[in-house]
Amino acid sequence: MFSGAPGIGSVSTVPDCRRQGFASLLLSHRIQDAKAQGFQGIYLFSDIDPTLYEKLGFEAVTGSEQQGMMFLSLGGPLQAVAPSYF
Repeated sequence: MFSGAPGIGSVSTVPDCRRQGFASLLLSHRIQDAKAQGFQGIYLFSDIDPTLYEKLGFEAVTGSEQQGMMFLSLGGPLQAVAPSYF
């Protein structure tokens, strides 16, 4: 079992394929993989409207100077705070 949190740099869908659920499906699979591997959460950076990510449970990171930093807790003790490497 691994403790910690992986990060997702960005998710992109070509314009003609948007709003068909591809990004949600990809992220849902990655979330399930991270849970299975024992991660405590997932960080995500995005410069688009965060609505998609919020629907999946991500929340804005508190105390972060960088806009677009989000976090999804997977039940571990990690909280939505900026990691030291940012």
